[in-house]
Amino acid sequence: MQFPSMAQEEWEFAQFLNKIDDLTIESILEIGIWHGGTLARFGQRFPYATIVGIDPAPQIEKWHPEWGAVQFIYGKSQEISTRGQAITANYGRKFDVIWIDGDHELEPCTEDWTWALTHANKAIAFHDIIDSNNDMIEVWKLWNIIHADPNFETEEITRHDSNNYGIGIVYL
Repeated sequence: MQFPSMAQEEWEFAQFLNKIDDLTIESILEIGIWHGGTLARFGQRFPYATIVGIDPAPQIEKWHPEWGAVQFIYGKSQEISTRGQAITANYGRKFDVIWIDGDHELEPCTEDWTWALTHANKAIAFHDIIDSNNDMIEVWKLWNIIHADPNFETEEITRHDSNNYGIGIVYL
């Protein structure tokens, strides 16, 4: 079964999955579904976990059962009602991992980060942590602040021979 497409570099995302696999994952929240490529990989890798995806307009054509029992929430991740639905979907508990790859502008990404800090208990991860000279992608600005803060244990997964944007992990 072929997975849906994803914007992440395959090697980087595989490394990320290996890193979080060591954390004993029971729940994952993905902010920014797009075609569902990362969500499907989460679902297949962690079939026993509660997996929730948020997106105002995901572009998933078809969902296969082999990709897991994922709960979809349609809305902006910065909206209180959307966040409430995500918390309800995880039975009122914090998520083990929150994957942030939704709105790439600095302000909404910062809002997602701030909210995730109080709703994740093992890791928060970002895609697009490298400056790509794309004015629409400002995640790297927030990542540079987080990565430089001695209060956070961070790790970067980047493939420097690629033109992709890298993954940053904050361990909680």
